[in-house]
Amino acid sequence: FIDESKSSTGEIIFDFINSNSFLKINYQIALALYAAIMTDTGSFRFSKTNSELHRKVAKLLEFGLNTEEIYDQIYSQYDFSRNKMLGYALTTIKISESGKISYMIITQSMLKEANGIEADVDGFVNFALNTKGVKIGILFFELENGIKISYRSKEKIPVNQLAEKFKGGGHLNAAGSRLHHVHLDEIIPQVIDEAEKLIQNYESN
Repeated sequence: FIDESKSSTGEIIFDFINSNSFLKINYQIALALYAAIMTDTGSFRFSKTNSELHRKVAKLLEFGLNTEEIYDQIYSQYDFSRNKMLGYALTTIKISESGKISYMIITQSMLKEANGIEADVDGFVNFALNTKGVKIGILFFELENGIKISYRSKEKIPVNQLAEKFKGGGHLNAAGSRLHHVHLDEIIPQVIDEAEKLIQNYESN
């Protein structure tokens, strides 16, 4: 089920529960929904965060959720392997010629060296987007049989359109692709070239 007008899967499930009479939100459900919404909205800072969503979240908070503890458990209790992999990834950051695209790379050798797993790289792409002047951030994650690509953007640059060119999809400012039987050295220049075109098209309109 897809509804791109919603901020997150958590919001969609919240609406589903409230649209029928045979389900009711309790503490455990409220906890899970709050965590889902918080993470998918970048801690309530992405574009789909509106007054309607905050009203829904307010209803979840009525169940006595400890928001500080939830944030700490999700974002401040990482395994050592994740922090080690982030260190590797940060050393790979590159900026495109235009200065508007930043990208980073995680290889299988980095993954094995850090004794990490795929889930450890969640959120790494945001570090690529944090550079001054950068409008698109990209993470290339080497899989055993392909490449996983994460895209993030600022303003209203539609990186979901970029993802669609590489068999992926997503939201306006956050999207992804998963490609099989391709290599980093061949896919990186293709993606960067298409990202530059996307920015040029956005800025010309």
